[in-house]
Amino acid sequence: MINDSHVGVLLASKANKDKTQRLQLLLTIAVAFVVITVAIFLVIAPANSIGSSQTDSRPEKLNAPSISSTDIKQSSGLDEVIRSYSENIQPALQKLSPETVFGINAAEILSRIDSLLSTEGRDARLLKSLKVAITEAEVLIDRYQKEWTAALVRLEQAFEAHDSPVFEREIENLLMLDKNSLLLKPWLDNRLNILQYFRLVKDAGQARAESKLKPELNALIQIVDLGFPDSEIASRIKELQHTVTENKFIDHIDSTNRLISQGLFTQASAQISLEAAIFPQRPQVKELAASILEEIKAIDVAEFIRVADAYAGSDQWLEARDNYGKAKAVISTSKAAITGYELSQTILRLKNELQDIINRPLRLKSAEIRQYAQTLLSSAAQVSQVSASLNSTRLQVKTIVDENAVPRSLWLESDGVARIRVQGVGYISPTKGKFINLRAGDYFFYAECKGYKDKLYKLTIPFEGIVEPIKVACGNVI
Repeated sequence: MINDSHVGVLLASKANKDKTQRLQLLLTIAVAFVVITVAIFLVIAPANSIGSSQTDSRPEKLNAPSISSTDIKQSSGLDEVIRSYSENIQPALQKLSPETVFGINAAEILSRIDSLLSTEGRDARLLKSLKVAITEAEVLIDRYQKEWTAALVRLEQAFEAHDSPVFEREIENLLMLDKNSLLLKPWLDNRLNILQYFRLVKDAGQARAESKLKPELNALIQIVDLGFPDSEIASRIKELQHTVTENKFIDHIDSTNRLISQGLFTQASAQISLEAAIFPQRPQVKELAASILEEIKAIDVAEFIRVADAYAGSDQWLEARDNYGKAKAVISTSKAAITGYELSQTILRLKNELQDIINRPLRLKSAEIRQYAQTLLSSAAQVSQVSASLNSTRLQVKTIVDENAVPRSLWLESDGVARIRVQGVGYISPTKGKFINLRAGDYFFYAECKGYKDKLYKLTIPFEGIVEPIKVACGNVI
């Protein structure tokens, strides 16, 4: 039996209760109707014969009229008694299960009446004996009806009390009494579900007594799924679901805080997502998520900077810049990321610009380019100690600039008539020939003569090697 303290949680379906109550009420009315019918017979029997049309008012399956011994005594005809017996009493007796004491007694009465009816004589003694046998039959049928009603009531009480042994016992008892009863069929059809319902009720009660919320909740949900809903069960399910959810949330929060204290922020982030799935708007969830995110960002930035520093240490500034940039993208205010990124950019820019001087050294003949090269060399000198490759490039450019600073001697031969203009340098008076000093680079010589077209000559002064002479003369006559 279930403890009274758990009755509220373990009540059966209200719909099933109402159906059971209606069935019990119908049985009670049927029995009452039988009693009333007997009383009516006692009153009106003197004016009516036993053969008069009667209405069957016994509960389902019995079909036996309430013929009392008084009625039979008042009957003046043996044939009428026999007819009434054949139409009513005999069928009712034959329907009593032979597996019960009622059926055994019924068989004995049927046999005795058959013997009486087979007697050749049809006198007052036969009529008296039939009256006695029929009275015994009525008593037996009445006892059977009371036993059936009592068994059905006990079945309903066992259902209300969730008592499996008694429920099973009364089911078997009713099957023996009348296995074809329509009143019994709903109970038989739901027998397995009802027994499972009893087990779940017991499980729920035990779980509640032991404060095991999840098992209790699972049992109650299964009760509803089986088809035994109840307003109190629904209320308890709602209460348990709220409590279980709150406990689950608290467990996740505790787990998250433990992971944070251990520095396991990635795992903590995964845990906080479980909390957010339960109560996404809780301030506690948002605060923890923001805190974890900042810690994860700091970890990511530290890792990017570690990798970037390693690349910088091996003079791989392109890779270093990329990783410093990733660190900046995560935390834009990181000083280490900002400083490393700017240094990487500076070194890469200086290397590129110095390399351009190396690739196109003849531009150094221009004073502006020479000044630009000197500025590059000065800037590179300030950071060359952290980059061997930058320092090497710087030294190459310095050598080129230094060599460009020493003019080279060129033999210029002319016709003594042409006035020679050296673009970017100046004029040379008409001469048959002379040496001039020029820095390495590309030059354009123009021979300007009166009455003649200007003639253009291009010359490259190399940084090293032989400087070939140039011959300049007037152009064609105009």
